[in-house]
Amino acid sequence: MAGKIQKYEGKNIVVYFEGSRCIHAARCVSGLPNVFKPNVPGPWVEPDAADVDELAALITTCPSGALHFKRKDNGVDETKPAINNIHRCRWAARYQWRLDNGYATRFFYAGYLMPLRRIEK
Repeated sequence: MAGKIQKYEGKNIVVYFEGSRCIHAARCVSGLPNVFKPNVPGPWVEPDAADVDELAALITTCPSGALHFKRKDNGVDETKPAINNIHRCRWAARYQWRLDNGYATRFFYAGYLMPLRRIEK
């Protein structure tokens, strides 16, 4: 569903996912595995499986901005950054993203996607 924004509605929060922006850093999956369940049939995001404040805090750490949220419980909504600080460059089989606090690099080797590697400034 690249290019489309997917909506996952919970009792107190709505989570939005834009697959075309995702860089697969896996902060969501590793941070709240009960909420974010990739490669499962049906919806892969279950917003009610975690505390709404904890989920909102995790979504704000998404390095690509593929995840967004809107609170339904009068909590503080997500604020958008004034400047988009992610840049995508391609060199042969290497992708690199420049983030606010360093670089994230992902390599492709013999057809396999290698883990995301973070390089500090």
